[in-house]
Amino acid sequence: MCDVALGAGWSHNEQSANETIGGSAFPAPQVSSGDSSEGKFTYSVAPRLHLSTDTMLYARVASGYRPGGPNALPPGAPAGVPREYQADSTVNYELGTKTTLLDNHLSIDVAAFLIHWDKIQLLEDVENFGVNANGGTARSQGVEWTLGLTPATGLDFTLTGAYVDAYLTSDAPAAGGTDGDRLPYAPKWSNSLDGSYTWRAFGDFSALVGATWTYTGAQHNDFSASAALVGGAVVFLPNPRVELGGYNTVSLRVGLENPRWLFLLYCKNLGDVRGITNYVSQGTPNFGGSIALIQPRTIGATITARF
Repeated sequence: MCDVALGAGWSHNEQSANETIGGSAFPAPQVSSGDSSEGKFTYSVAPRLHLSTDTMLYARVASGYRPGGPNALPPGAPAGVPREYQADSTVNYELGTKTTLLDNHLSIDVAAFLIHWDKIQLLEDVENFGVNANGGTARSQGVEWTLGLTPATGLDFTLTGAYVDAYLTSDAPAAGGTDGDRLPYAPKWSNSLDGSYTWRAFGDFSALVGATWTYTGAQHNDFSASAALVGGAVVFLPNPRVELGGYNTVSLRVGLENPRWLFLLYCKNLGDVRGITNYVSQGTPNFGGSIALIQPRTIGATITARF
């Protein structure tokens, strides 16, 4: 059996921005403003082929976008500084399969994808004004998977992961990116393995224990560029990018549950791993700057009531 899901939409976005500049350097407050208006059409085509009651092949082609907006510039800004930036858009291609085996004890969901990204929204410096602008193009391709296994009653394992190759396909000089550069904060490899066991404890309560291991692969920080005067012209030179190392975390949980109540004790990031999620260089030696870390070791408890 085969079926096809179709979808389409049209959106119109209007925005305005106002900014007031004041202080000792301005005898009177200065108000700057900007406006933007843009319409976008999106679509989705998703055919599915049911090979059996347990196995399905599917494909999907869909478009998406992120709205643009205005740049609020001070009075007298040069005409070459963009007053607004456009929406960036994607076209997504996906091909996958879902199946269950071993009398529903094993489930497999695997999909390959390709994403084209156009008019990427970037922060650029135009005639000494920092503004939102549209850059070039990028591509993201890879494979995602989810595997579930129930070897015995109450015992469940779930493995999820992805391989992602994401990179620029055109230069973005004002932002510090060149064709072929990896997209920021897009690790090639990521995986998560969750295991849990549930059994009857007393009355209508079940006891549960579980653990989750996650791996996040190495990734690069954001693009950046520095303005320089070369031959009497202002050019943008890419700043060195930093590769942030991958990291592993383990979390544990134990609890009691019935149809109405859930009592849970948990420990997140058991090893107190200091994985870096964001890095911004401040131009200091040895890649000095500011960083953001994942949530440190956290021990807590929750009580959930269902009505």
